[in-house]
Amino acid sequence: MATKCSPDSIGLLSPIAGNASVYQLDNYKVNTIIMPALRKIAENPELLEKIRARRFNRDEPPPYRSPTPDSHEYDNIVPLSFTTSDRDRILAEIEELVSEPLSEEELRETQQNFELWHSAYRPGNRYVAEAKDADFSLMNDEGLRDLRIREWLAGRAGEQRRKVVFRHRIKKRWERLGVWNPEWGIPGRVNEGPRDNPSSWKWTWQGDMSNVGADCNPYRPHHPNSRAVHLREGLRRGQRVPLQPQCNLATDASRTAAESFITSRPWYTYALDQEEERTRLNRIPWTLERFYDKNHTKPVATRWKETGDLDSVLYGHGWKWKHESPSPEPEALGSIEYTPSELDALEAIPPPTPPPPPPPPRPPLDLTKWRKIPDQTSVYGYRLEKVPSPELEGSASVYSPSPSPSPPQLQPRPKLERLPRQLNGQKAKAPSGDDGQNAPKLRRSPRIAEGARQAETTVVDPQTVKITSRKRSVPNERAKPEATTTTRAHMTRPSPDERRMTAAKALVGKTASPQGIIKKRGISRT
Repeated sequence: MATKCSPDSIGLLSPIAGNASVYQLDNYKVNTIIMPALRKIAENPELLEKIRARRFNRDEPPPYRSPTPDSHEYDNIVPLSFTTSDRDRILAEIEELVSEPLSEEELRETQQNFELWHSAYRPGNRYVAEAKDADFSLMNDEGLRDLRIREWLAGRAGEQRRKVVFRHRIKKRWERLGVWNPEWGIPGRVNEGPRDNPSSWKWTWQGDMSNVGADCNPYRPHHPNSRAVHLREGLRRGQRVPLQPQCNLATDASRTAAESFITSRPWYTYALDQEEERTRLNRIPWTLERFYDKNHTKPVATRWKETGDLDSVLYGHGWKWKHESPSPEPEALGSIEYTPSELDALEAIPPPTPPPPPPPPRPPLDLTKWRKIPDQTSVYGYRLEKVPSPELEGSASVYSPSPSPSPPQLQPRPKLERLPRQLNGQKAKAPSGDDGQNAPKLRRSPRIAEGARQAETTVVDPQTVKITSRKRSVPNERAKPEATTTTRAHMTRPSPDERRMTAAKALVGKTASPQGIIKKRGISRT
């Protein structure tokens, strides 16, 4: 069910406002919304003039500018190009904005970032930072020219010894400054104890005071960090509280003097300047960030370089200003006098790990050659046989201490005999290996066998010996081709020429049969 709209909805759905479409204007909406709104405009001349002025008297839209590779996603908010005067004016406004003194809220934010990202009032964090600097600067130490010292500081055991060396040097320097606590142990020693953990260290005068003053509830205004930050209240950018020169901390110094000594050191002041600069740059609106570099470390380093105090932080230990007496040089590596606790820590270090045993000698090269031997039983058609080189036959034991086993000899597979083909529809028997001694007897036709039997038993007349002998040779001649053909049938089928020859000999036998009959009966041809 459609909801009725009042004439006051002209700003939400009206062709005058330009936010209606043809899909929204049906007859019901035209009659209930548009027409009453038009009547209201016609009855009110002031409203009509206001609508006309808003529609026809507005400013021209800005010209279109195509985007460039250097354009920013926020360029639709600020102009794409500025004149030199406009840019200088914007930079001057930003400089004035970041140079204003910090408010109370900004001072609290600065202290929180300072205690979060820097050593601040933590002696353990400061010790770890100086130990890292000492490790980096060790390669420039003149004591490493001695080969024995280099070997003594190398490897796993050398890394543990370096921790003791760095602790000795830091302890000596902090003792001269008057800030070393005798309760601190040796970080990184073998079998560390609670005293050796830097995160639990506290200054001698600190007592039960926390290491932070802004990250706790309630806020601690009397904490050394809180007092150091509030000293910057009302100062503009780059200004610093005047510092009194202090070479070291006296043994009988009060707690307030000791806290002021720590908060006035270069390493402390430099870190606090960086966080103050970060807070000031956070004032710049995000629409103007592209006009100003928000790197908070670069302006601080530039100011400290101009005053000549940067070297004491970057290349020194950060404990002495340039107008104060410089710190003495550390002891040489070859002349360090270790304390009893440091000697115990050095003696507790396990000896260097022995190098791994040399790898076993590689077996000599096997100079034996291989050759291929044809072998039908192999899948590849050959087998490999090792052939020793003739030059090494006399010294085989030297070059081949353990001769590799040769491949086993393969037994030849029995060859398959070819089966004889069938003869006259019957499967012939395969010949055996007795060279034909047990071969089956040749079969003759009954007619030929009967004729041969009669010829052997017939008495021949002397007068017909010549004819008889010639006639007796006929059965032999007839039987010989048949026997030959039968014997060859065991091997292969006769060729067409052999078949024709056999048929011709059989025909000769038939023509000679009357002579045999005459011979049998004893009838003379004369």
